[in-house]
Amino acid sequence: MGEKKRIVVISDTHCGHKFGLTPPGWWASEQTSEDYLVKHKAFQRSHWEFYASEIERLKPIDIFVLNGDAIEGKAERTGGIELITSDRHEQIRMAAKAIDIAEAKVVRIVYGTGYHTGKDEDFEALLKEMVACDDVKVSGHLFIDVNGCGFDIKHKIGRSTIPHGRITPLIRAALWNAIWNARGRQPKAQIIIRSHVHYYESWKNS
Repeated sequence: MGEKKRIVVISDTHCGHKFGLTPPGWWASEQTSEDYLVKHKAFQRSHWEFYASEIERLKPIDIFVLNGDAIEGKAERTGGIELITSDRHEQIRMAAKAIDIAEAKVVRIVYGTGYHTGKDEDFEALLKEMVACDDVKVSGHLFIDVNGCGFDIKHKIGRSTIPHGRITPLIRAALWNAIWNARGRQPKAQIIIRSHVHYYESWKNS
């Protein structure tokens, strides 16, 4: 039996949003008495400290996957009022910092939604260039084998407004994987991972 590998998958960090994943150096200023900035700072600190402590606990990490929407983007729908900065290059620097603390041997980035990561530009490709890891790739749909277990990882999935309908898109993705595998077009996946919708559901793929 070969050496076991550890994979960590995160997504939707939305770096650049006031309530996105924010590394130290971008936290709201301590030199303020405005309540809303104090709240932002407290959240940013606690959010980052939780993330960083969990990453540290999981080390050593062999494969680190960021499954889309690493940055918030320009936030046109809200006029940018919820942003730390609208500079997407600065947002990418935040996301790169979040990836780099994992010190992973392999980094895989999956394309998110154009609204956040660029409709005319490709900021995930820029993120690839800014990450410190030597083995970094970006794809729209990631298939990866870890310890003999197949992973099917993609960012976007349909959402549901009813609780009992939320699992349906995930089961549909598993069924499509089985169909495409039978046709020799996709590797068989035991674990299907989707992001985007900001809620959690799980289902065992047999």
